[in-house]
Amino acid sequence: MGLSGCQQPVPYEPDREVVRSIPREQAKSELARLLGRALPSNPAWGDPEPLQVVEVGDAGFAFRWKKGHETPEFRADYASLAPRAFRSHIGRENVYVSLRGKDAGPNPGAGDGAIWFASQADAEMMIDAVESLKAAGQP
Repeated sequence: MGLSGCQQPVPYEPDREVVRSIPREQAKSELARLLGRALPSNPAWGDPEPLQVVEVGDAGFAFRWKKGHETPEFRADYASLAPRAFRSHIGRENVYVSLRGKDAGPNPGAGDGAIWFASQADAEMMIDAVESLKAAGQP
């Protein structure tokens, strides 16, 4: 375990053959399910409401989250994403997926392209679904 407050990459790389074998509709359904369970910020800092899924399409997805009285929105095309999981030791151990593929800072949130999961398994399934949809859009 790292020092308190450190972000550590989760050693997970999707299997390209498995990712390419997931049917597009199944990957979209799984991504929508996982986004609906994901949190916009580290649950160690409070009790955030789950993300609100706006769209999961063939080319990308969008979600919203509550931030005070505002409801910001994050939109992304699969082709522009490089999802990677990180483990945070702030408060208690949690896992987040950085959609941009890099450590998003000491306390990243949805506005930083980071979404939080209750388990490493959910984070890995999220990465698989995104990579599958990304691969489906490539020739």
